[in-house]
Amino acid sequence: MYPLTEQERSTATAFLKSPDLLARLNEQLGRTGIVGEEKNRLFLLLIALSYKMPETLHALIQGSSGSGKTRLLKQISDCMPPEKVTRLTRVSDKVLYNYPEHYFMNRLLCLEDIDGLSEEAEFAFREFAKQRRAEQCYQHQIG
Repeated sequence: MYPLTEQERSTATAFLKSPDLLARLNEQLGRTGIVGEEKNRLFLLLIALSYKMPETLHALIQGSSGSGKTRLLKQISDCMPPEKVTRLTRVSDKVLYNYPEHYFMNRLLCLEDIDGLSEEAEFAFREFAKQRRAEQCYQHQIG
């Protein structure tokens, strides 16, 4: 959490109450260096901001190789507090099961590449997206 001065709080409140909030947000995104992609950058920012909501939104960015998908994802996720973002380049079958149960609550999860995911990894990711957690049970025979 970042404590705000009274001046900063007042400025932020005025910004958020602005009737043209979305246009102003998009302008700020442009100032961060996210050039072009005006609709996509704003849309992706709003989805990313939902990480704080009880019911989060999800996005899949598709495009041809070299079209800037990873760059856009990184630039948008850079707008979030770094301690609230987990970036994974590729995921193995069981990676989501290896995090503590509530690790991804109120966190933004960015997967850079989901091509080639195994069926098991896809299932874990779908369950995670629905429930915001991944659970797995094992049966062990003792003796």
